Amino acid sequence: MKKQLFTLCLIACLILSGCSTKEKSNSEKSSTEATTETTTETIKRYTVKKQEFELNVGESEKIEFDEEFPDNVTFESLNTDIITVTNEGTISAIAAGNTTVKCTTDGNTINCPIIVKEKENLFVDLKDVPYSSNINEKIATALVEIGVSDVTAITYYNYSSDSSLNMLHLNSLVKTESKILHIKLMNILDVNAKWFVSDITNESGTHHYYPLESKAVDLYDYKTDKLIRKANEDFDPVEDFNERSESIEESFSQALDDIAKEAGLE
Repeated sequence: MKKQLFTLCLIACLILSGCSTKEKSNSEKSSTEATTETTTETIKRYTVKKQEFELNVGESEKIEFDEEFPDNVTFESLNTDIITVTNEGTISAIAAGNTTVKCTTDGNTINCPIIVKEKENLFVDLKDVPYSSNINEKIATALVEIGVSDVTAITYYNYSSDSSLNMLHLNSLVKTESKILHIKLMNILDVNAKWFVSDITNESGTHHYYPLESKAVDLYDYKTDKLIRKANEDFDPVEDFNERSESIEESFSQALDDIAKEAGLE
């Protein structure tokens, strides 16, 4: 009798053990399926409408996605000297060269190769430039100051206006018998609407010859190309700009006073 009871108990234990193992296996399988399903729902593959970009210096463009803009996307430029990128995906071309912007979201990375080219020179006629009557005079005066006397040709290009600062910009290409010079001109409309020369460099833009009192850049002698003065590391371009603006405004006011005196209006 005892032997029969023992046998029945053993059979019952084996049956219960088998059910438990089966339930555990089913539970683990269910858990695995749920995890797989959750992972599939979480990871989403995003694609961009345009992956390769070609820009000119100064241009901007936005990286756009085929579907909705991801909430947690991050952008990174691998060379910020060539391309900068905002949190919204707007890329801006700073200098010529090749680089890549990485777009990362939900563990996915999209690499966007970018080529930046120098902006084409858009040549202009002075008659199409506002307040241009004093431009040639200002360039001639600046060239004489740095020792240039062998000019063979002058052209003007890339005229632009900056409405936020109420300023105008113009570039000039000057050919001499031995060199090619780049000249930058500015016009502060709020002061007196007169053009002035803000910079003169060699063809590659590496040697600055003008203005002679400049503290912002290394200054070179035009004739010898030897360094005259190193840039001041403590130089504040904003403060210098304000001082120059005040000086121009004072000169203009003084000129008006002189004209008034000559005309007997005082």
